[in-house]
Amino acid sequence: MLLIALAMCPVASADNGSSTPIVFNYKPKTPIDGIHRPHRVPGNIHLSLEVFYDAVFKRLVCEDFQSQNYVYMILDENECIVSEGYLDFDNNDCKYISLDTLESGNYTLLVIHNGYEFVGTFVID
Repeated sequence: MLLIALAMCPVASADNGSSTPIVFNYKPKTPIDGIHRPHRVPGNIHLSLEVFYDAVFKRLVCEDFQSQNYVYMILDENECIVSEGYLDFDNNDCKYISLDTLESGNYTLLVIHNGYEFVGTFVID
């Protein structure tokens, strides 16, 4: 199965120095009373999505071999949505999100899966 993954997403799997993994953190929902309390990821939630920033081709390389589906949003430094879409991995393949229209800066990738939100950051130089 690993050989299949390498053939489908060579940029993400190869260590060529041009791809950087995006680490996701669970984003708890804002409480009604406005007071934030410590949260843990619910035990039944597992994000099988892997995302890498590919600086050479200026894109995000997304992999999920559990055939899950996700909604995503890319936010700029002002928390404005600059890109959004749907990632459908029903065919166990690799998805690419082009970043060609984005300027240099810090960005947040927000991923929604089964009603839970996860965030990761990346930098475009």
